[in-house]
Amino acid sequence: MAKHVMRNAFVEIDGVDMSCWANEVEINASKDEIDANTFCGQDKLAGLEESSFSIGLIQDFEAAAVDATLWPLFDSNATFTVVVRPDKDSPVGAENPEYSGTCRLMEYQPLSGGPGDLAEISIDLPVVGALSRTTS
Repeated sequence: MAKHVMRNAFVEIDGVDMSCWANEVEINASKDEIDANTFCGQDKLAGLEESSFSIGLIQDFEAAAVDATLWPLFDSNATFTVVVRPDKDSPVGAENPEYSGTCRLMEYQPLSGGPGDLAEISIDLPVVGALSRTTS
């Protein structure tokens, strides 16, 4: 069994490679749990999918950087594509699956910190529809 150490993840938001600003990424795949109990026994069914991406970023206010990418997405309420892979430099495959989804940025805190702190932000990107996993 191969173990994976996060060293070089690929994080893309709306076509912009955010990997060099990202310091944390989490993919949350979940479905509502629906009780389908009857007199013959208990059962659970999968309901609507509620997947999301949670991404930690080091804030950057330069052109074509973090804030310049995220603020228009938040301000316009537009949907956009998020793509995440475990390894940026390896091709998509069984050992480097690509997860993607159409998302919307519903909450954005552009700045947080105190004197001497690194300006870090965290965004949650709910997937509109279904999360996709590709291995080819």
